Amino acid sequence: MSTTHALRVRRTARVEVHGDPRTARETWILVHGYAQVAADMLAECKPLESRERLLVVPEALSRFYRRGSSGPIGASWMTRELREDEIADYVEYLDEVARQLGSPPRELAIGEILSALRSRFPEMAGKSNDSLSASMDFQTINVRGRANTPGDFRRADRWNRFPAFLKTGRGVYRRLSEHERAEFLRRWAGGDPLLQRESFDAADWDRLLR
Repeated sequence: MSTTHALRVRRTARVEVHGDPRTARETWILVHGYAQVAADMLAECKPLESRERLLVVPEALSRFYRRGSSGPIGASWMTRELREDEIADYVEYLDEVARQLGSPPRELAIGEILSALRSRFPEMAGKSNDSLSASMDFQTINVRGRANTPGDFRRADRWNRFPAFLKTGRGVYRRLSEHERAEFLRRWAGGDPLLQRESFDAADWDRLLR
């Protein structure tokens, strides 16, 4: 009889950084696309460079030859195989990148991010704030739009398996800290009724943690 086991291992990651942490007032962690590597992504984001901005590009951990068995190399974040494990691993990876850079969780204003991108990349002019917010909602613990099945806030979903954000206002999100994620998962497993509501305020969450 054969069995399948899951084993956690340590990996060595490559992270490209542009800017001076001593002068930067903000840190942008940029995630490259399929078959790219971190250096290529950083080069494409040159228009975002600023004395007050630290650009950080972590590289996906699965590298491969883009053509046959030699030549240019690309990297991939995940495939459909064991996708949920890959997501969990990469959330930890990106959190570790932020932690080593001394970049604590902070509020992210969707409009502010898109405004900066539109000013540098005109082709993003048609990208709406709502479409980005909708994408983030699937890993946000306190909004109605988090459920893949409308109105079902008790089933296993991305927002309760891999909690990432708390919505604090219209178009404004805060990245959950490692402690908050662990506390959320503990309380979710215990059936805390607040977490199964259709939606709740950031103040409700803060009171729950006290």
